[in-house]
Amino acid sequence: MLRLVNDIKSVSKRKPKKLAGFTYYYESDFSSDIDSFVESSGVDSFVHGQSIGGESNALLVNFEAAVGKFTKAVFRRSISEVPDPYEVGQTHEVSIRFYIPSTNDEVLYLDNVLFGGETINIASGVVNTNVWHSVTQSFTTSTTSAVLTFLMNEDHESGAVDKVYIKDIKLRQL
Repeated sequence: MLRLVNDIKSVSKRKPKKLAGFTYYYESDFSSDIDSFVESSGVDSFVHGQSIGGESNALLVNFEAAVGKFTKAVFRRSISEVPDPYEVGQTHEVSIRFYIPSTNDEVLYLDNVLFGGETINIASGVVNTNVWHSVTQSFTTSTTSAVLTFLMNEDHESGAVDKVYIKDIKLRQL
C-alpha cells in the first residue's frame, strides 16, 4: 500500500510533455478588418468578413475596371511579426486559400506570392471557379524583406470589376 502512494507521488511530480506546435509569423484574420493589406496596383478596394462558397470571414479583393489595361493586380502586407533577427537563407512556408467567382469577366488566378526576396508560384494558369483552392509552398529566403506580396495574373481587356476572395494565410519559418 505504501508503495502505491509513493508511485502516485512520483507520477504527480512529472512535468507534462509539451506537444510540438507551429508558430506562425502571421495568420490572417479578416473577421473585423482587412488585416493591414494595402493596394500596390490594380486594386480598387478590400472588404473584410465576406462569406462565399460555404466559408466566412474572407477578404474580398475588388480589382480596378479599366479597358485595355495590361497590369497585374498586386496587394501586400508588411509582416511586422517577423522575429528579430530575421536571417537570409531560412526555409519558410506560406499557405493560402483563395476563391475565384465565375461571375468575373476574366478568370483570374493567384499567380505568385513574394516574401524574403523569393517568388513563390501559386498557380500557373486558369483555375476552377466557384471552389476554394488551398496552396502550401516552402521556400528559402534570399533577403530580409518582410513584405508579403500577392500578384494576380494580368487583367487584359475586361473593363469590369473582377474579384478574388482570400483567407487562411499563414506564414512561418520551418
